[in-house]
Amino acid sequence: MRTEGNTILFIINSIQNPRCIKRVNEFIDKGYDVVVYAFNRSGDVYNNDIKFEINYLDAYSNNLSYIKRIPIIYRSIKRIVAENKKNNLIYYLFSLEVAMMYFVITGGKKYIYEESDLMHTYLHNRFLRWCLEKLDKTIIRKSLMTVFTSEGFRIYHFGEKKPSNCWIIPNKLSSDISQIETIPKNKHDNLRIGFVGHIRYESVRSFSYYFCKNFPNDEFHFFGDISSDKEILMFKPLENFPNCFFHGTFKTPIDLPKVYAQIDVVLSTYDVVYENVRYAEPNKLYEAIYFKTPIIVSAGCYLGSKVKDLEVGYTVDALKEKEVIECVKQLAPDSLNRIGRTMENLGKDYSINNNEVFFNKLSTVISNLNN
Repeated sequence: MRTEGNTILFIINSIQNPRCIKRVNEFIDKGYDVVVYAFNRSGDVYNNDIKFEINYLDAYSNNLSYIKRIPIIYRSIKRIVAENKKNNLIYYLFSLEVAMMYFVITGGKKYIYEESDLMHTYLHNRFLRWCLEKLDKTIIRKSLMTVFTSEGFRIYHFGEKKPSNCWIIPNKLSSDISQIETIPKNKHDNLRIGFVGHIRYESVRSFSYYFCKNFPNDEFHFFGDISSDKEILMFKPLENFPNCFFHGTFKTPIDLPKVYAQIDVVLSTYDVVYENVRYAEPNKLYEAIYFKTPIIVSAGCYLGSKVKDLEVGYTVDALKEKEVIECVKQLAPDSLNRIGRTMENLGKDYSINNNEVFFNKLSTVISNLNN
């Protein structure tokens, strides 16, 4: 059924991001007309469920510095705005770098902002980081609606305050996953831990190294790509362990049942030295619950607190060998089975994306704009 109102024009900061594709598909499923522009980050697109035409913008590498990205993004958005100035549009902006350039060009004309990373927190210059945080909060406040993919991001920006135009939409699984047949866990005698996704972070390398070194009869499995030379150098030594396996890229969501059937536990540790990581809520939490696979996450972060509250996994300082060893010793069958039952009690619907309340609010916002 077609939704009456404005067309939604999406500007995607990276077409390689499955979450962005999922979000656009969701708007289409709700009956919205969409126009999609996307930057190509010079990589493969692993989501094979694209329901829309893509207007590709300039390509650039993930290794390109943010300072050098800005002119590319600015030129592209300026052209998009100029080409569509006579159209009745609401812009949907992914990431601060895109929203910032759009805000500068238009002065903040009708837009929805989605923030899935606190990218400015990675900057070393404290004054620049402070300036971007002030701008980020201004963009949030001036938006028609702002979507955070983690409750932690709202806490980072506003503490206990809850701005009325802010919505928390964790990166849960698309409802399409329910149409893919699940696969029972493969039977095996040893413990199999897996990492699923883009292979990076020192904490992932550290945990897998200590695991393979100290538990030679158990196995570590990597599913995903390694894109940069730095990451290749970081993880290549793990190939020397006979109990470490790299399976390469996979298609999401169609390959997820097969991937999770091969592992007993999923590793989702990230480097908590970064503020962004400490407040993020990765989609691996919801994949793990859906596929009833206990999860290991970093201690001292929002995700760790959530995993503890839900009782669906374990926390660890992955940079310390002793803690990794102690964590792995906890992964006895009784403990894993108990967590599996907890995940089963949560139900598959807990992990499925369902944003009816958000779309009802959006419909009201659009109606008020048009009246």
